[in-house]
Amino acid sequence: PPPPIPPQGPYSGPPQPPQGYTPPPPGYGQQPLAYATPGAAQGALCPQCRQMAGKKVSYTWWGGFLGPKIFNHHKCQACGYQFNGTTGKSNSTAITLWLVISGVIGLFIGILIVMARRF
Repeated sequence: PPPPIPPQGPYSGPPQPPQGYTPPPPGYGQQPLAYATPGAAQGALCPQCRQMAGKKVSYTWWGGFLGPKIFNHHKCQACGYQFNGTTGKSNSTAITLWLVISGVIGLFIGILIVMARRF
């Protein structure tokens, strides 16, 4: 075969891979998003600082012992970010809904108790 033609002008196109080269499979070299897995000794991957420092929270002021279990609530020991251990997203919306709904239910029960004492 004839020798390759030298490039003409300032740009000759993208460099060509060497002969016999096979590209890596899709996703090669990317770190998998491994959020809380059962039995993970090192913790969950924090979506903010990207360290495996997320620990499951057992009690919070907004949900007691039940709320953190329902929302799989984690807190990063490195940066303090609090997130859902399954999705890696913030639990802010879920916490707000939890507080509003439980407040409405509590208010309704309180009104029922007051109404029952009048009769």
